[in-house]
Amino acid sequence: MVIKSLSIKSKAGIKSLLGYLLKDQQRLHNGEGEIVRVSQHLRSESIEGISREMLMNDRLFRQHERANSVSAYHEILAFSPQDAEQITPKILEDLTREYLKMRAPDSQAIAVAHFEKDHMHVHLAFAGVMYRDGRSSRINRREFAQLKEEMQRLQMERYPQLSNSLVKHGGKEPRQSEKEILKGVVEQQIKAIISETKNVEEFKQAIEDLGMTLNYRGDKSASILVDDQKYMLRNLGIPSLREAFGDQETSDAKKKKGEKEQELPMEANITKRGQDEDHEGKVAETEESKLPEAEHEAVQENDQALSEEELLLSEYQEAIRAREDEAERAERSVAERDEMEERE
Repeated sequence: MVIKSLSIKSKAGIKSLLGYLLKDQQRLHNGEGEIVRVSQHLRSESIEGISREMLMNDRLFRQHERANSVSAYHEILAFSPQDAEQITPKILEDLTREYLKMRAPDSQAIAVAHFEKDHMHVHLAFAGVMYRDGRSSRINRREFAQLKEEMQRLQMERYPQLSNSLVKHGGKEPRQSEKEILKGVVEQQIKAIISETKNVEEFKQAIEDLGMTLNYRGDKSASILVDDQKYMLRNLGIPSLREAFGDQETSDAKKKKGEKEQELPMEANITKRGQDEDHEGKVAETEESKLPEAEHEAVQENDQALSEEELLLSEYQEAIRAREDEAERAERSVAERDEMEERE
């Protein structure tokens, strides 16, 4: 299998990542309505709840806060489309649980399988720091390379029928490259994000929230970087982002258009502003009619969130006190031992 690890730096990116993993019910179910979902050190099942738990753990226990600290990790387990008929939800769940044990047994995590045509794969979201501990969930390159090799050995032992999903790990075996297997997954992912965003700016932000990078200097050279693999968008069936978004303008184009409008005669600008104000007034009236009901729902959601947060905070405070008590007992034990040694 292919294993990729992507870093999410922003706190807001956690919720966006969870949204991509969990929102689309069609992706989460296979043809027979089965799902694969595995979590650890989490009580909540909703996107909001999981996000709050991870952020709370980060805020209370993170040991080292830096400007570029990783808030979460987005990791992917991908398989060859040629093995699609051999892969079952039971196999995916087994390999996912084994991966969690090896990769981050002490971190909050949620993992789900996405069933998209023949490109079955698993997305995992890890908290940036360990649960009630605060140490980083990061592993170095050497440890990650060893993890990939261990998972491949386990896959070969338990599921030899998935022979097309074996990848090269520095050897000379005639196996598929990671890039070849991952391409279909990335293509489905990018097309899904395009369908959920309105313009290039939103698309770029959504890509970054998943730990990927968009290199966009124009439609001809646009590419996506997924960990160490680069994919040209035109090779993913997306010849033009501008066309994909109905030729909507980027921020640079809008800026130029604004500068051009400033050069128009004063009468033209006044007319345009009047039209804009009329439109905004109508929109405001429509939104105002919806306000009482929306406010009521927002208050209910806020109350529920506060109640859950208070409960989590209470549990975390209890965990902190327990850890402080343990440290105090250890200090007393050392002091008593030193005192006994002095008497002897």
